[in-house]
Amino acid sequence: LVSGLTETADPVVFESDQGRVVRTSAEGHVGGAEISSFYSQTLPALGWKPVGGETGVFERESERLTLRVREPANNAPVRMEFELVVKLASSRLPE
Repeated sequence: LVSGLTETADPVVFESDQGRVVRTSAEGHVGGAEISSFYSQTLPALGWKPVGGETGVFERESERLTLRVREPANNAPVRMEFELVVKLASSRLPE
């Protein structure tokens, strides 16, 4: 996680014979630009590739990671949502 964010709850995990979906979120007083910059630099170093034309979406082999930043209108904390979709080898994401 970006420094300043704290995970808000245990992840929600959905599993089936076709794959898995994991969702979680974090909150903190961090700017959206700082969050975007952190993940844009960090994720490629871990093998994630940005999906062209989609902001906050990365893929790695049979995994897709979607990041959403929800900036509040007032002084409330920023909310960051993470969704990881893992497809089984037989149902890989399209190239």
